Parts: sequence; C-alpha cells; structure tokens
Amino acid sequence: MRLTPWVLFFALFFSTAFLRAECVNDHRSNKNAGILIADFTITGTQTISATELARITSDLIGSCFDEDSEELEERIRASFQDRGYVTAKVNSLGFKPRDPLGVPKPVTLEAEISDGPRYKFAEITFVENHVLSSDKLREQFPLKRGDLFERGKVASGLQSSANFTVLRASSIGQLFPR
Repeated sequence: MRLTPWVLFFALFFSTAFLRAECVNDHRSNKNAGILIADFTITGTQTISATELARITSDLIGSCFDEDSEELEERIRASFQDRGYVTAKVNSLGFKPRDPLGVPKPVTLEAEISDGPRYKFAEITFVENHVLSSDKLREQFPLKRGDLFERGKVASGLQSSANFTVLRASSIGQLFPR
C-alpha cells in the first residue's frame, strides 16, 4: 500500500502530459497535427482601435489550423476586411511554439499588419444584367449605403442575388447552361 501515492502521482503526471488540447474552432484537415492558437499579438496597425484588435485576436485564440501560413494570413486579412479595412495587408506572420510536442501544437501567433483606411459601402452596380432590375438585386445585399464594408456581407449578398436570379429565371422559363 505504500506504493499507492507514487502510482497515483505517475498516473496523474503522465495522463496530464498527454492530454490533447481542445479546439474552440477546428479548421485542420488532419486532426492529429496542426497548431492551436494560444495567444495572438498584432503589431504595425495605424488606425484600428484597441477594441477592434481585441475582437480580431479573440476570434482566433483557441482555434486550430493546419500549419499553413497562407491560410492564416487570409483569415487574418478577412477579419480586418469584415471590419471595413478592405486594403489590410499581412506584412509578416510568425509562430512561436509553446509545446512543440503538443497535438495540436500550441503556438503564439505574431502578425505585423498594415490596416489602411476604413471603408464604407457606397453602392453596387450590376453589369450585363438582363433578368432582373438592379434594384431587385440590390435588395439581396445586407449592406446599405454608409454601412461599414464587410467582406462576409458582400459574399452573402452575391450568393443571395445568384440564388434569387436562378429562382426568378427558372420561374419565368429562362435557364442558361453553365
């Protein structure tokens, strides 16, 4: 019975050493590899507020990704663009591993960003549109004049207008081959 404390100690020590980190959002293609963003530092910005920076970093902290800096650069750029910084550029991106043997590997992400000016939505113009009026298509966009430009809302508006156009075209008997 004297060995019981040692057995418990080793059981607890080794079980915590090999626990897998939990991902809040898991974007990995291989669940047995990748990185977990444990901390995120952004430098180089000029116009974005500290509150907006905190929102961007908190959106990524706790998420897991493949070790692909291009994918992460695109996600960071998209986060800035969804807040009106359309011309944001990721100048550099680096990973500092906290535990190189962890699965996924916890890292501190460091990015230098040029945020640029903040854009507002002015208007959208449809070219070569013969099925529906531009006003009907504009109604499909969640952005209105003066709203902050948000990349995600533009994408959803394009998808909605494409779906609306296909539905409307099929109801009036005009289907076009792809």
